[in-house]
Parts: sequence; structure tokens; C-alpha cells
Amino acid sequence: METKLNPANSNQLPPGKFSARVLYIEDDVTNQRLMAQIFQHRRHLELLAALDPDTGLRIAHDQALDLILLDINLPGMDGFEVMTQLRQNPVLSAIPVIAISANAMPETITRGMEAGFSAYLTKPMNIPDLLAILDRILPHVEGLPLTE
Repeated sequence: METKLNPANSNQLPPGKFSARVLYIEDDVTNQRLMAQIFQHRRHLELLAALDPDTGLRIAHDQALDLILLDINLPGMDGFEVMTQLRQNPVLSAIPVIAISANAMPETITRGMEAGFSAYLTKPMNIPDLLAILDRILPHVEGLPLTE
């Protein structure tokens, strides 16, 4: 199921003022809501969400994305498998992907970085670290505030 998690942005910013589109593939609705709240601090970013890997891959194929946030522990297909599919697709292979996982074991983080993730964040999420990564990877629209 595809969801636009920050619909308030479309009412608060002029149409077309999103500088980037981000997809969050996460099976936990509570984590999706938390991410939507975090994205209120980066109102120039549009956040889409998928509750399962198959929907996430479909959205990635259908939408012009600038970044993917990817949970590692997903039902049916883990984040490493999703990453493999993304990297095997010539159209999607250049999209930066950030892993987000409760698995903080050093060997899993190393595996993630070797798999090509741009960053590996652990849960509970360090919000300032996430915002710093978003600011580093994604463009900012001149004249739009980062926060309210």
C-alpha cells in the first residue's frame, strides 16, 4: 500500500516546491508515522511510504525518487534483497539508499555498507543523524525554511 505521509506539506508549500522525493519502505505503521513527523523538519522533501517490499519496489519503478529509506527486517523479502533488486535495475541503481534497522550488530552494519547502502542507521533512530544525512544527500530549495 502506497501512502503519502506528509500531506500537510502540500497545503503549506506552494505546489511543485518539493526539492526531492523520498520513499520509506517500512512495515511498521508507527515507524512510518514517526518518519512523517521527522520530515516536518524538512518540509521541502516529499515522503512516500510502502508497507511491504513489493509495493516499495513498484513505487521505486513508477516514481522519480531521490532517496530510499529501507528497513532491513521486512516480511517476505529483507532489506538486503530489496537492495540487490534496486542495484540490478539500471534505472534504480543510482538512487541512494539508507538502511534503517533495529539490528545494530557490527557485522550487519558492515554487510550493509558493503551492499552499497549510503548510510546505515539503527533504531531507535538518532533523529539529528538522520536529518544530517538527509541534508547531505538531498538538495535544498533556496528560500524554503528547513523547519517551520
